[in-house]
Amino acid sequence: MFFHCKMVLALLLIAFLTGCNIGHATTVSTNHFPQSGTPTPTSRNPAPTEPPKIIASSITELVASLEDETKDLPESKMAWTTFWKLCWKAHPEAVEYELETFTGEGSARKLRRQVETCFRIEVAKGKNEKSKGLFNRELMLASISGQLAYRVRAVLSGNRVTQWSPLMDASKASSAVSATSKPVPTRPDSSSTRR
Repeated sequence: MFFHCKMVLALLLIAFLTGCNIGHATTVSTNHFPQSGTPTPTSRNPAPTEPPKIIASSITELVASLEDETKDLPESKMAWTTFWKLCWKAHPEAVEYELETFTGEGSARKLRRQVETCFRIEVAKGKNEKSKGLFNRELMLASISGQLAYRVRAVLSGNRVTQWSPLMDASKASSAVSATSKPVPTRPDSSSTRR
């Protein structure tokens, strides 16, 4: 009898624990989390049931830049942040754009969708004495070189998308004219420094 009571209690516990999860599964999507303080707009197109049709055109005139922002702190110190910004020419038929993230481990599972034609992400930051300037900035950028990159494509109506742009390294300022061209390194624009 004692054995049967234990068995019944064990079965009830299993049934209770598995029943609590039925119909209440929760999934978390990284598309709903902001990057660098910029909210991810909600997609206006519902997720298609079949893969989108890729058209021949692609995003053009990609320009990646590094932007520095500094803030004066007490005791002759400063805080600084370097952002990598990727902009591209608006596609005339685009409803929105998709960005794909690549890291040293491969591509991200989720695509980032946005309406804007620029994307900005923090790539380095520090606090130090003003006399040291942007201390170790180049070292920080070198440490992510080849480890973080993005590419972009336009999402069009009718379940269509453009071809992907070239992969752009998030540690460098560069530009690319079309999907067939490779990114060309450019010198950082000193006018992008803000105080």
